[in-house]
Formats: sequence, C-alpha cells, structure tokens
Amino acid sequence: MRISASLFWWCCLIGISKGSSLLSLLSSNSNYSQLIQILQHSDLIDYVSELEDVTLLAPINDALDKSKRTISKKELKKMIINKPLHSNDINGVTIFETLLTSVDDDNNRLDLKVPILLRKDEDSNIWVENSHVLNNLYSATTNSVLFGIDSYLIDPKLPLCSYFKDSLDRDTGERKFQTFAELLSQDNTCYDLGLSTGNVTVIIPSDNTWDVNFSKIELSYLLNNRGERDRGKYLSSYIFEGMIGGNLENDQITTQDLNGQNLSIASIYDGDAMVISSDNNNSVESTQANYLLNNAILHYFEKDIFLNSDRINLNWTPRKYLIGLGCEQFVDEVDFRKINQNIDNSNTQLTIFTVTNNESILSPNAKSELVYHFAQDFNMDSDLNLNILLKSQYCPKHLKSCQKIKISSNKGEITVNDKLKVTDKQTVGNVTILVLDRDIKLPSEMKVEVAKGKLGYLKSASMISDLLTITPIPEGFTVFLPHADSWHALGITWKFLKGNPSKMEHILKNFILRGNYYTDFEGAVETTNLLGYKVIVQKNNEFLRIIYPEILGHSFQMELPISWENQILYDKGVAHLLDKPDDNTYNPNIRELPLPPDLSITIQDLINIEKIKIDKLLKIWDLEYLLDPKLGYSILSPHSLPTEWTKKSFNHFITLHVLPPGSLEKIMNCSLEPIATIDPKRFISCRRLLGGEIMLSIFGSGKESRVLKWGFTKLPIEEIRYLSNGENNSLSGLLILDGPIEYGDKFKLHLGWLGVVLGAGLGVFVCFLLLISLILVLSPKRDKGKQGTVNGENNANNNNNNNDDNDNNDNNNNDTNASITNGNNNYNTPLIIEETNYGAIPHSAARDIYVA
Repeated sequence: MRISASLFWWCCLIGISKGSSLLSLLSSNSNYSQLIQILQHSDLIDYVSELEDVTLLAPINDALDKSKRTISKKELKKMIINKPLHSNDINGVTIFETLLTSVDDDNNRLDLKVPILLRKDEDSNIWVENSHVLNNLYSATTNSVLFGIDSYLIDPKLPLCSYFKDSLDRDTGERKFQTFAELLSQDNTCYDLGLSTGNVTVIIPSDNTWDVNFSKIELSYLLNNRGERDRGKYLSSYIFEGMIGGNLENDQITTQDLNGQNLSIASIYDGDAMVISSDNNNSVESTQANYLLNNAILHYFEKDIFLNSDRINLNWTPRKYLIGLGCEQFVDEVDFRKINQNIDNSNTQLTIFTVTNNESILSPNAKSELVYHFAQDFNMDSDLNLNILLKSQYCPKHLKSCQKIKISSNKGEITVNDKLKVTDKQTVGNVTILVLDRDIKLPSEMKVEVAKGKLGYLKSASMISDLLTITPIPEGFTVFLPHADSWHALGITWKFLKGNPSKMEHILKNFILRGNYYTDFEGAVETTNLLGYKVIVQKNNEFLRIIYPEILGHSFQMELPISWENQILYDKGVAHLLDKPDDNTYNPNIRELPLPPDLSITIQDLINIEKIKIDKLLKIWDLEYLLDPKLGYSILSPHSLPTEWTKKSFNHFITLHVLPPGSLEKIMNCSLEPIATIDPKRFISCRRLLGGEIMLSIFGSGKESRVLKWGFTKLPIEEIRYLSNGENNSLSGLLILDGPIEYGDKFKLHLGWLGVVLGAGLGVFVCFLLLISLILVLSPKRDKGKQGTVNGENNANNNNNNNDDNDNNDNNNNDTNASITNGNNNYNTPLIIEETNYGAIPHSAARDIYVA
C-alpha cells in the first residue's frame, strides 16, 4: 500500500496507531486524564469515540480548571474542527470550521458552522486562538488528528448582531470603532440587513473616518430612526457574503458588497493583515484583521476605503439635515401642510429658519406661520458680513407683496429680525439652514414690534396704530416714526398739537405711505400717502426722497434718512425710525419732522396755548401785524409781562423781543455770531450752558435771560417766501424767557391804578384828620356865613390849582402813561413808536421795510 507524502510526514512525526481512535489516543496519554474524566462525567465518551475525519483540540491537564467536572456537547463541538489538519494545511493565518452550529440571537440553529482560526508562526509553531499546540497525534483508523493545547478555548464567539450591541457597553479603553457599532445596532438595522442568518465579512472603519466622511449633523441623521434606509444602504457597502480572511496565498478575491458593488480583497503578511481595494483603485491596509464571531469575520481599518469616493451617494436633502438637527416636529409640520417640496430638494435656492427645540417650534395654527420659515436664498459665505432682506414665502394678499426677513451679520454673528440669534448654520446643496435660539414668528403689529427694542419710538407707533384703527389700510404701507424726544423738542408746538387732534391726525397721515419701501428699495415709484396726496418715492443713497409733484399749486420734496439699524419689520410693512435727537448737540427744529406741506401752525396758536398776553400788548400798540405768519417774525416773551408801559420802555422792549426771519434758527443753534433783532442797531448774543439751556443777552451786555420754552410755527407751502439771501421765512416761533432781555435805565415800570388810588386815598384821609384836629384846637369861633365864604374861596383856589396841574400834565408827552388790563386801553389815540436813542423804527417804516 502506497503512503502519500503528507501521510509519511505525519508518520515520521507522531507515529501511526492503526487500531486506535481519538479516545484511545487520549487514554494512552496521561496529559489528558482530566479531560477523559470530564468526558465520562458528561456522558460524551461514546460521542468522542465515534468521531471521524476531524481534528480534536484537546486541552492538557494544566489547561483545565481543577474544579471543572463536566462539559456540554456544544462546548465540546467548539473544540472540534470538521477536517483532519495536516501541517501544510496551515499556512500563516488559516480559518477553519468547527462542528459547532451557529445560532442566532434567539438561539435558533442556523445552517452555519462556527469558525476557528489557526496560525503557524515563522518558527512553525501552531496556535489556536489563545492556545499553543503542544503535540499532534494521528488516528489512522478514524482519519482524525489530536492537537494537544496548553489553554482552554475561551472565546465565546457571539453572533454578529449581539457582538456589536454588546460592544457599546464594553469598556475597551480608547474609543476607536464605536460609531460603526452604534449605526449597526441602531433600531433593527443588523437584523434588517440579514446579518443574523448568514456568514459575512465586515470591514469596519475607525471613528476618525466618520468625521471626515460626515458632518455632525449627517451622522446624527444616520443614527436617527428616520435615517434607517440610508443607514442600511451605507453600512451595506462594508459587508460581504461569506467569510473572507486569513492567508489568501497571494490571491486577490473580487467580491460584491450587499449593495451589489464590486470590491477586491487580498492578504499580506501570511494573512495577518488584509488589503481592501475599491473601484477607484484606492487601497487600504487593515489595522486589525481576522476577528471571528459566531457567523462573521471582522477586519478593522484606521482609514476609510471609501474616503472621497462617490461609491455611496446618500443624496443629502434639507429634510435629512433637519432630522439630523433634531427638528423632527418641524419636518412633520411641513409634511402635514403639504409643502414638503421645500425640504426634499437641495437644488432649490432657499433659506430655512428653524430651532432645534421641538417643544418651542410652531403652534398648530395656520399655514402662513409655517411658510414664513422659508425665504429666498442666503449665500452664507459671500454674505457673511452683509445685511440683507430676504423675501419669505409668506405672501398675503392684503400686503400685495411678500413679507421680508431681516438678516443682520456682524463679525460672523448673525441675527434675524433684530432679536433672534443664529446658533448654527448648515448648507446642503443650494439650501441654507439657519438654526435660531428661538422660533421665528410672523411680525406683530407695529407698536408691538417697536416696543420689543425701540421704546423711544413707542409714542409715535401708538399714535399711528390708534389712527389706523379708525382709518384702516388694507394693503401694506411704510411708516416714518419720530423719536419721542423729537416731539418733546418741539416744546410749545408739541403742547399745541396734543391739544388739537385734527392737526395731529393730519401730521400722522403724512407719515404713512402706501406700499412697502425697505432700505433695499431702488428706483422710483409713484404712490399716495394716507392724506391722499400723490407722491413719488425715490432712493437717494441713505435717504428716501418724497416728492409732492403738485400740492396747493406748488411742488415740494423732502428727504428722510433711512438706515438698516432703524428699519423695523411689522405685520403690514416696514417702519423707518427717524434719528433720535442728540442730547448734547441737537438743536430743536420742526423741520426735522416730515410734516405735511399744507400744515399751518401760527405764532398766535402758540400764544393761545401758553395763555400769555403778548398778542394783547401788540394789539394795543397797533403792532399785531408782527404775528402775521407770512412775515416770518419770531417773538421772545417773558413768562410774566408788566401791565403798564411808557412809550420809551415799550419801544425798547419790542425792538429787542421781535426777531426777523433767520434769527430764531441761530438762537436754537446758539450761533456765536450776533443775532439780529428788528432794531438794526441792537443784536442778541447766545450762550449754551452745559446742561443745554440757552441764555440770551444784548450783545456786549452781561445781563442774561434764560429760554424756558420754545415753539415753532409751520407755514403752508403757498405762504413760504424767500428772502434776498435765499433763506425762507418758514421757520419762526415763540420763545418764553424767564425775564426781558434788558430793561435799561429808561425802562420804567409804574404801579397800577389801584395802587395809586389806594395810596392817594389813604394820604388824603390822614391829611383831612390832621386838618380837622388843628382847626378844632387852634382856630377861634366864627359865624357861619363868614366861614362859608372862606371855604368857598379856598375851594375855588384849589380848583384853579388842580386845573393848572392838569394842563402841565397834558404838556408832558414823555411821561404819558398807558394802562393795559385784559386788552382794554384808556387812551384815545394809538401810540406811535418814535425814533429814540435805542434806534427804534417808526411803525410805518417797520411795516414797509420788513415785509419786503
């Protein structure tokens, strides 16, 4: 009988016992006595004696625990390889099957055998997992081999799905391959891929590669139960049917992953490492190879074989990113409202606003609030430091346009609608997703939006909102809002307007334009304001130019400053906040407000609201023409006026307290130049205190008067006149002082007639008593007739003396008195202002000169 070369080698090495079985080989060697006892106690002697064509991995006595008494048949089968092994069957790392049948996680038997790994090192030593093969005995009768091993086989070889699930709780030190395990263990992915019912090969990339292949948001999506399909598709690229590992003896095996795509596998270092090659000729060497499980073999890689490859296309969409961001409720709401086209297409130019806190997102209200979360494209890279307005998809019919969303960016920090902060920003295709710290809501009514951060403008917003409740506007409109300080800076004029609702309403209606004109407005548009006046709106740099082409027979225009910061979006349009007055440098001026061209506010209106008597005084002296608004005079009036005047004192007073056009503006600016009065020889100087108060005095004089209040007039456009120097006379007003600018030596103040009468009466009475007393004491008795004659003569003399005094008083023109009481005069002829050393101008001359 011929003996093969391999059989001859074994005969030389261990000898042949033709009549022995594996059990005989064990019994004949005292090193296996404990194993024989365990087999006897486990009733497995007959089973072992009947084994043929196998290799038994038999632990020696020192490898067994002294307390171990029995062994299960399943445990024994794990130590039996299903073929007799010869030396040249083991070349480097070699994988074989045992007699143990694989089971799934429910312990159901599978038509698979549990693998085992043997390795021959460079010294020809053979290793079985954690054990060293000490000797080899061959049974020719049963064609079986006995391998004596120095350690008991302890590898439990879990099923694939159980292994990855357990690995999440296993303390393996450095976290290197947990991500793959998380993905495969998520929900029922491992079972859905059929990995519990067949032998497979799995290549596992390290955690570091996931950060390269996926963003944090994308990985979060894959771990979400809604990403199950994409998760399975991605993992299938790393899994192949069958167990491929160990020494492939320089052969390159081409196989297919579970997605049906080709992949090449080769071994190096006698099977200690594997090399994977994809279709893009990218090759990666394994870090750890040939890790066996119940029904799988695992190979670990520090680098990803599919890095920068289009092999796996998950078709990222806004929906998947929103799920990765934790916005599932937002996604459900979009699907419910049937606007899912906004989140299922990454090619659409779109910006999405959302929050990650599901509880703070949308209330179940109308679709309008939801579509406001979508706007036109926002190029995050190029527009990072720009301010832009995005047109949202909320386009109500009453606005006749789409509501806008305000995006402000400064040094990389982005805010939305002035109050919402962007906490995260993601781009997928042409879609930008901005994650906010709070949910974006549709703009509220104007005064609510203003109250959120611009309280100084709440007064104007409230007045206009109250007006619109009476006069509603169906379409969108633009509003200009003055700061509360601008109203207060008008002083007496503001007091007048509050007391005249019709005037105030007229002004407020001029602040409202039909149509929405944002800071990004370009070109020119014809529209109307709430007064019904036709206007043309133009953009001029940082101003909106409002042109009234025809009003009261004239054309008129004004420019209103608009800025990004002072632009407030509200439910029906946009409000532009006019500049707030500067407390230190601002000079009150009615021209700062966009008042209607046809508005009229006169000095007489201001005098009436302050209840001062300056108009009565001017009327007495026939100077009421100075109150004519067309002439543009301004009046300075002490808060308390004397009741009696001489010609000289009034002459001096009125020429210093009536200002020609242009002087009021210089006072409010506190110009350092001399400020003209209607006395060409007298000028006023101005000084502003640190607190902003204005002090006035005659130029060159140290005596000052403080400006307590001020008010401005407003001429209708048809009454505005232009002077020879190009200035107009439209700015005039009333200033209330704490006292006259200067009284002067010639300025005499006389007591009223009541004081004179009381004093004279008291003196006469005292004199009369003294006279009677003297007569009674010193005079002798006379007869009645003579006494009467004497008295009559005395009376006659007294009358003559009184008449002489009256004649002298009539001749004294410089001392003539005029008494003013409630506007009534006690003289027959109007007093004419005469030329004096104070340079007063004759009444008729003043009229002629200053009307020109």
